[in-house]
Amino acid sequence: MKMKFKNIVGMAVIVATAACQQGGINDISQVDPGADNAEPTLDLVYPINGTKVQVKEDVAKINIRFNAGDDIEVGNITVNLDGKQVGTFTGSNYPDYRRVSLAFAYDQITNGDHTMSITVSDLSKKTITKTVAFSKVPAYKPMSKEVLYMPFDGDANEKVAIADAAVTGTPAYREGKKNSAYFGETGAYITYPLGDALKSQEITIAFWYKLNAVPDRSGIFTIGTSAKEDRNHGIRIFRENSETQIIKVNIGIGEDNVWNDGASIASNAGWVHLAVVISKTNSIFYLNGVPSKTAALSAPINWDDCKFITLASGEPTFAYWNHKSDLSGYDELRIFSKAMTEAEVAALKNM
Repeated sequence: MKMKFKNIVGMAVIVATAACQQGGINDISQVDPGADNAEPTLDLVYPINGTKVQVKEDVAKINIRFNAGDDIEVGNITVNLDGKQVGTFTGSNYPDYRRVSLAFAYDQITNGDHTMSITVSDLSKKTITKTVAFSKVPAYKPMSKEVLYMPFDGDANEKVAIADAAVTGTPAYREGKKNSAYFGETGAYITYPLGDALKSQEITIAFWYKLNAVPDRSGIFTIGTSAKEDRNHGIRIFRENSETQIIKVNIGIGEDNVWNDGASIASNAGWVHLAVVISKTNSIFYLNGVPSKTAALSAPINWDDCKFITLASGEPTFAYWNHKSDLSGYDELRIFSKAMTEAEVAALKNM
């Protein structure tokens, strides 16, 4: 048996050797790539026209990203910012000489308007240039005791901390009360961490709201715990009823919870300004800057085990009773670590 196996292996080696000797394995030969007829291509990823860079620092760092290509081979790439060359790349930078994706950091972006131009050439000196205009805007300056501000100008960025909220699903950003606004979709909502600055025993929550009454109930603004049907901690703003919706508030005070049947809104009401003001002793619901309902609190609001805010849904802590995603519009969300006066709420609405 061993001799038979050795004979088989030996025959295989002989056959392979013979195949090599007879040209069974072709030599690698160069293929003519053809004429270089097409111009290079260029796709600017970031920044793009209209990008607004906003950070806490006066001088920002951005990551410039772009994709270039050519039918034969990408040659030199140059990046100019405000007329000054800030980057240059050659073939040694390209893992793939026909398709190039590059990113590099530039850390001298000052407040104001900027222009960036990128030029790509190929080996036959054909070029393509694209230019974008973007700006760096100063950091947002919060109002007194303002701890959260989301304008929803095309994204879910929070301006006080300058941090992005987490977005679940695929909401839309369309024309709102002021610039663009968030519009919900089925299964969509926003979550944001509940930091210590937001865990105040006195708090004001205010935003513009454009009701979509389908479905006929949903969560609007939710802070809760992971415990099943726990309404003794955090706050829940939600809506229910039918064509005329009732916006309600439920507030956890530790051993109990308090209800405030805030206000009724018609489905065709358009944009309305909602505010919930919570002190240590009561809650007041405001509709368009005017007090609507007041509910007494026997103890201050309790934030124990509350970890995040959900906007435009009751998910995941208040999804029971079908208070799920809301298809309504949201704009200019602000939270303050104080109980605002009636005059302050009216001024907020009139901003």
